[in-house]
Amino acid sequence: MKKLLIIGGIVFLAGIFILLSSLSVLNWNIAEISSNPILEKKEKILTAQDKNITVEDKNMPYVITKSPDADIHLKYFESQKENYDIKSDGDITITKTTHYRWYDLIFNVNFQNSVFTIQLPENFSGSLKITTNNGSIKVQNVKVDTLTCSTNNGKVTMENLRLNGDISASTDNGAILASNISTDKNCSFKTSNEKITIDNLSTAKLTSVTNNGAIETDSVNAKGKVTLQTSNHAIHFVDLNAKADVELKTSNGSITGNFLARMSDFSIISKTSNGSNNLPENAEMGSRKLSAKTSNGKIKIEFLK
Repeated sequence: MKKLLIIGGIVFLAGIFILLSSLSVLNWNIAEISSNPILEKKEKILTAQDKNITVEDKNMPYVITKSPDADIHLKYFESQKENYDIKSDGDITITKTTHYRWYDLIFNVNFQNSVFTIQLPENFSGSLKITTNNGSIKVQNVKVDTLTCSTNNGKVTMENLRLNGDISASTDNGAILASNISTDKNCSFKTSNEKITIDNLSTAKLTSVTNNGAIETDSVNAKGKVTLQTSNHAIHFVDLNAKADVELKTSNGSITGNFLARMSDFSIISKTSNGSNNLPENAEMGSRKLSAKTSNGKIKIEFLK
């Protein structure tokens, strides 16, 4: 066995030597292949406050926050292999272009921290749509018309927001945190394999869907339907003020919480298995519909007296 390991090591080193020699003969710069591109910090200032902003990116985290003045500030990084095409003649569009060779993705490992920051003025009235992947999205302390955030393998955080229109956040393998948000339209939060946390939300309709992750809400005021749906995890809500129908659904997890409403305000359908249930399974009472269904978990929901 020891002899085989020694022979294997010699063959591996010989292969590396042959590869490097071949690249040298072909005048390939090995140092260039193994080096990371140098990032250069950039900033662009735009004066339009009423234009929509659309971002198409990848492998980049985003932070959107309040501007220090009346302008839109874009702060980002570029290199010889990555740059941005920013257009503002109509609506504002931000698109990344890359210039990687096939071996860059094999030999280059980027340890440099970079983030794209968008600062919006207080009187900004446009919509914001951000699409990236393998990067987080954080939006805080701004006012926009509508907001759409889409990524994967990254967390989405939304804090202290005021909107006129819909708000949407979607990711995979990343948590979603929504806190201190107000809109007259609808909210949609969707992920997988991670938790959704909602705190102090005022909205029309709320849809919150994940799987293999918990859903927790606190102080949600909804004029329209509320849907909280997951699997293999729990649903928990505190002080849910729902003026329309409510659907709560999971499996292999409990459903617990309290409404700022009386039980008699709802017509109730509930079902579980292998767990306790303090709700009636079928009761025609109020005009709002409440559906609570799970398996292998308890249902415990409290109401106003």
